[in-house]
Amino acid sequence: MLACFRESDGKFLWQHTSKMLLPNATDWPMTGVCSSPVVEGDRLYYISNRGELLCLDTHGDGQGNAKVIWRFDMIKETGATPHSR
Repeated sequence: MLACFRESDGKFLWQHTSKMLLPNATDWPMTGVCSSPVVEGDRLYYISNRGELLCLDTHGDGQGNAKVIWRFDMIKETGATPHSR
């Protein structure tokens, strides 16, 4: 899960969750998201535990969830193999 909080007071704004790739052995249990998000303007980019590069709207959907602008599945499209270390 990736959670977004307001910088000024720490108020929770929204979250994005990704289901595990089970039974895929490359999505290690109890590991979670290993990448650091990058924010540019009103876009947040990060790589999920599913090997997806995601672009999210920093404002969320207004109901506590992320608003996904686009996603790129690196496993499917490039044959990449994620690793948690």
